[in-house]
Amino acid sequence: SVSGKVVHLPGPLKVLRDYDELKFMCNIKSNNKTIIKEEFETVFLQIPGTTPFPKFGVTFRTQLLDTPIRGWGKALGEEAYLDFYKTGENLRLRFFKTGDCFSPLGMNGTKKLKTFFIDAKVPREERKRTLLLTSSEGDIIWVYGHRISNHYKVTPATRKILYINGDLKKADIDP
Repeated sequence: SVSGKVVHLPGPLKVLRDYDELKFMCNIKSNNKTIIKEEFETVFLQIPGTTPFPKFGVTFRTQLLDTPIRGWGKALGEEAYLDFYKTGENLRLRFFKTGDCFSPLGMNGTKKLKTFFIDAKVPREERKRTLLLTSSEGDIIWVYGHRISNHYKVTPATRKILYINGDLKKADIDP
């Protein structure tokens, strides 16, 4: 069977197949319209410093480093090493939106974030809860917990590294 397939059951119930899992969901309606969950505003990242994102159980800590350190070439789960002169200091955190694209590390072109999630077997319900670090222009720099953008990676020419650690607490994240 295909991941992402939805079967509607009697009433507001439905079942979603997400790779190896079945998820049971219930749509709550008001005045015959599905209730839209509130959208959360963008959070600006403090550099250097600490940026709490308490509603979602994560705190981001940032440092500026002058010299390369081991592991600087990529995002490692909850950590990212980025070229600070490419990212700039006006960075934002937000969630996935339909149509988002980025250049995954190791790839020269761009890829739709939805396709990236499918290829990485990220369950559909987790996709909308995935935090994105973006530039002041809205470019995706880091898909938190997955991969950084190729455009912002540290290279031998990098003079200042932005190190970010997103300390995720086990919390119910439901934007």
